[in-house]
Amino acid sequence: MRVISQMEEAGIVRAQFMGRCRGEPLPIQQLANQEFDESTQRFLDILQRALPNQTRTELQWKLDMAIAVLIRTLNQVGQSGKLITGSSSEEVEIAIARLVKFVAQGMKA
Repeated sequence: MRVISQMEEAGIVRAQFMGRCRGEPLPIQQLANQEFDESTQRFLDILQRALPNQTRTELQWKLDMAIAVLIRTLNQVGQSGKLITGSSSEEVEIAIARLVKFVAQGMKA
């Protein structure tokens, strides 16, 4: 989120586009999955080391949920009453802290 916010509107638009690719019909989802597969596998490897008692399938599901939360948050940037109503570094840091706290608990469950 820090990197995205530093890129200002272009970063938000790129992140939102990548998020939308995950929710599109199968042909586009397949392209997105191919594009992100290497980084996804790396994240899963790291999660497996951090949470060795969980199956890779369970971690995949949880990673998908974490990504969904991030996409939802990014899609609502700038809307009043949402997690991030602006792009100040303070707001971004507050949002990151809240998201990390929430997602970390979900990963451990």
